[in-house]
This record gives sequence, structure tokens and C-alpha cells, in this order.
Amino acid sequence: MFYVYSYSSSKAAWEQVAVKTVENFYTTTSLSWKPDGSRLAVGGLTGCVDLYDACVRRYKYKGKFEFTYVSKSAVIVKTLANGSRTVLKSVYGYEIQKVNVYQDRFLVGRTQATLLLGDLDTCRLSEIAWETDMTEKFYFEHEKVSKSIHTTLDTTATC
Repeated sequence: MFYVYSYSSSKAAWEQVAVKTVENFYTTTSLSWKPDGSRLAVGGLTGCVDLYDACVRRYKYKGKFEFTYVSKSAVIVKTLANGSRTVLKSVYGYEIQKVNVYQDRFLVGRTQATLLLGDLDTCRLSEIAWETDMTEKFYFEHEKVSKSIHTTLDTTATC
């Protein structure tokens, strides 16, 4: 029997959210997380290994990408055409509220206080302080520079 807990940042405490019973599973002898946090492998005394998908949310984006939220602050972006994966993660631990892909290459993620920029071809990522009302427009005319135009602000960021 496994007890599943979730950390509530609003309560600053762990809460039990579920109990999982696995038939014919005895003593757990090993446990390992996939480095990106998306899967859990559990080995038992009888030699069985069970894999658990540990994502918070998963959905397809424009039929070309799959977004897998492995935590509130990390999203795995998978390109469906070739299977490549990039982990978009807030280094400050902020919840990623929205992710968009521009020109099938450039990632723009938004948190409450930062903007995450990424390049799927080079796997380069950056995070900058950012306040938004979601009205800005992004331009990726040069592969190493992103330009954002806002009604009151014009910003250039290097990715």
C-alpha cells in the first residue's frame, strides 16, 4: 500500500491525497525517480518493478508538441515529430502558468513574476524578472534575441 502526499504551498504542509494498493506487491526494496521527475520506478521483494507516471498535467499543443507538467514549476516540452525533450523550469520555483511555442522552435513560459525563454533547437533556457498583463507580443527575428513589445514597455532579451 502506498500513501500519496502533495505539498500545499498555501498551507506550507504535506497533505495525504490518495492511497494506492498494488495487488501481490510485497516489501519495497528499491525506489528511483526519473531525473526529470516524470516517472517513479518501484522494485519489490519478489522481483517485480512497477512504473508510475507522476505528472501533474499533460496535454498536446497545436498537434506538434506535448507539455507534461511534472511539478508546478517544471514542464517537459516534447517535440512529437522527433521525440526530443526540453525541460522548462523556473529556477525560482514559481508556478508556470502558461507556455507557448513560436515558430515551432522558441518557448515562452510565464510565471507570476518571471518570463522563461527557451530554444528547442539549442536547448538554451533563461529566466528573467517580468511583470505582465498578457498583452505583450514576442518577435523572434534573430535566433539569439527575443524582442517583446508591450504597450508601455519595449524589451529585448537574449536566449
